[in-house]
Amino acid sequence: MSEIGWFAVWPLLSEETGMKLRPYDLGIWFSEIDVNVLSAQEADELAQFDVSTDAGLEKMVREWVAPRFATNDDLNQRQMREVLFMSHQWSDVEIESVFGEFACPAEGKLEADRLMSVLRKVFLA
Repeated sequence: MSEIGWFAVWPLLSEETGMKLRPYDLGIWFSEIDVNVLSAQEADELAQFDVSTDAGLEKMVREWVAPRFATNDDLNQRQMREVLFMSHQWSDVEIESVFGEFACPAEGKLEADRLMSVLRKVFLA
């Protein structure tokens, strides 16, 4: 299903609740890979992923982020997806400023635009 198609099925929560989503709301995603949120053991496990390649980054999202996402209830999953969907409206500078507050222990350089692309592909498709 396309990114737009997903929202043809699910109404936007922000419209239902009057919430105004902002770039800082991406923290709900970035905290899943933030060394400051993870336990030492989790950080060590996450450090095993090499995010310097697109394949390695997608592997991290599918094997690390997706299982954590699945532990959320339906409402939280909808909210998280909506944040990703709405992120298309935010500038790279806005996203980078939020992303810069988080530290991923995975091996290799991780750029916000690459991470956002994979998150959207995995969770909005």
